[in-house]
Amino acid sequence: DISNFGAPSWSVDGQSIIVPARDHGQFNLWRIFPEGENKDRLTLDGAEFGREAPDGSHIYFTRPDAPGFFRLDRSGHVEQVYAPWESRYGWANWDWLNDRELIYSEVRDDQIVVSKLQFKQGITQAVFALPLRSIHRHGHLSYSPHNDSIYFTSRELPQSDIWISNDPLARP
Repeated sequence: DISNFGAPSWSVDGQSIIVPARDHGQFNLWRIFPEGENKDRLTLDGAEFGREAPDGSHIYFTRPDAPGFFRLDRSGHVEQVYAPWESRYGWANWDWLNDRELIYSEVRDDQIVVSKLQFKQGITQAVFALPLRSIHRHGHLSYSPHNDSIYFTSRELPQSDIWISNDPLARP
């Protein structure tokens, strides 16, 4: 039985939720349908956070035991598709910009750097930097396509707030 649900993300078609949940001692991705009766286990070897590709063709996710992004196809095949990102700081701190780019945060030089990744080319571009611990470790980055802005959860204890980036996101 699954328990300890992590951060959910909606499927592209809006018919299900992709969510990490603990079963047999480790987190894996599950597809859960809103009525709650049906669920499908998607990964077998660990996963911390996943989102469907904008076209719905694959699920991209992070793992607790390896840096980078992994891709799960409809047949269940998993492959690592981008390795340099160290996801252990913010495993859910990434989001799609479009079908070829995403944003993510990482710790670099005692600050948190939010970068844009051109996924297929493996090219990164820093968008903005924040003081260390200013983005909550288990929070989210979220991209708003309506105004080209990045939203994130801050970590200014004893409270957390949702912030919007001051810099417009550079678009190709």
